[in-house]
Amino acid sequence: MKVVHKVYEVDILRSMWLRSGGELYPLDDTREFSIDDMADLDLLELQWYISNSIGNVQGGPRALLREWRRIRKEGGVQFQIMMKPLMEKIDLVREPLEPEDIRAAIIDLRPQAKQRLLSGSILFVRNREEDMNVMLSRLNAIAGWVSLVDAAEFDDYIRKGYERGGTGTRSDVDRRLPSAYDVLLFRALNPMCDEYGVDAQKILSWRDVNDGGKTALVNLALHNVLVSDAKEKEGSEPIDDEFVDMINPMTVPLAYVLCAFSIGKDNDEMHSVSSGLEIIDWWQNCRRYNQRLYRRIVKGYFRSVRRVHLSSEPTVPVVPVYKVLEADLQWSMFLRSFGQSVYPDDISILTQRDVTLDPDSLEVPWYVYFGLRPNSQESSMEVLNRWRLIRIESGHEFHRVMSPVITYINMKRSQYALEDARYPDEEEERLSDQGDVEYGDLVDSTIQDVSA
Repeated sequence: MKVVHKVYEVDILRSMWLRSGGELYPLDDTREFSIDDMADLDLLELQWYISNSIGNVQGGPRALLREWRRIRKEGGVQFQIMMKPLMEKIDLVREPLEPEDIRAAIIDLRPQAKQRLLSGSILFVRNREEDMNVMLSRLNAIAGWVSLVDAAEFDDYIRKGYERGGTGTRSDVDRRLPSAYDVLLFRALNPMCDEYGVDAQKILSWRDVNDGGKTALVNLALHNVLVSDAKEKEGSEPIDDEFVDMINPMTVPLAYVLCAFSIGKDNDEMHSVSSGLEIIDWWQNCRRYNQRLYRRIVKGYFRSVRRVHLSSEPTVPVVPVYKVLEADLQWSMFLRSFGQSVYPDDISILTQRDVTLDPDSLEVPWYVYFGLRPNSQESSMEVLNRWRLIRIESGHEFHRVMSPVITYINMKRSQYALEDARYPDEEEERLSDQGDVEYGDLVDSTIQDVSA
């Protein structure tokens, strides 16, 4: 059997996954290797780090590789010891990254591996469940979806902060604790908010100006589920049920879980749970006790990911899309609320009609396009990754790029105020039913000013 100086990508991904301990990946290990350095899964070649560790196994090369796959799947001490020489080699050449840097999660996958793992066929995924879930977690990070692990930690952070804030006096009567559903929904829209002093009262204030917490994000998740239901009914883009069952419930993004939890429940039922862990436990139990709902949601999520990452074009063209990422708008609202007596009510202006953007679409919003002015060599994913880092930093650059959106919102807010004064209540109600924001409204002088 030929020993080659190449690396299995699945070995690197498995090691990253195990070393992360369910948290952020430790560092982007795959970026140290080009595609030429990666071994083909179909070749019976022996990687150098395996050859130095396993030795001879009776039965030839196939038996030796089967033994390696078994060791890798167990993910125990033996696997970590065998991977140690490879990790040491990576550490010697790796440039240090800042702890808060999210580039560790924004890494490209080999097209062939992505094609197989997103096929929806059990043939390509059997015995590779961990690899598939690692890949989906990475794609979730690229889209900016919040994980369930992160959601549970945030819910615990808010509740402990609420308990510490109690004084045992009469003033505590006016203090309220937001429902677990509201806490998780706020987290889904503001992934970095715990670093900016958010507390229970801030979430309640946000909920009050967002029409009881109604946002476009859950509606977009529901839209993807309904589109998936239609494809399921017509038999197009098939996904094996056994394949769906291999997707770990904790891999599914928080927004889809909240969408599933809200189905068939009225407002009181959604807000009756006492902690975020109850919602997460409910979702995990769906895999066993409510498979029909579980498979509906997971297929909707999986098809939305596959639609983007298995598109016929190698990259989405960098052209401005005249919609707004709701995460951008919510984060801007959150940051500006510190300098105001009330939480700014921006979201209702842009959710009366569908002018918010699906995070999975990898399309560049108009304000990002004109604000960052991407060069001809950049792909849409590279532009969005650059924008995501700017949003996390939350500095002057973020507010500069968002300024035309805020200008547009203020213009519409003034327009609505004039209409409220001009029309009686019944006419006002009729107008709100029709919706005021048209698709073409965003293509106005505000955008022209930015692009000038």
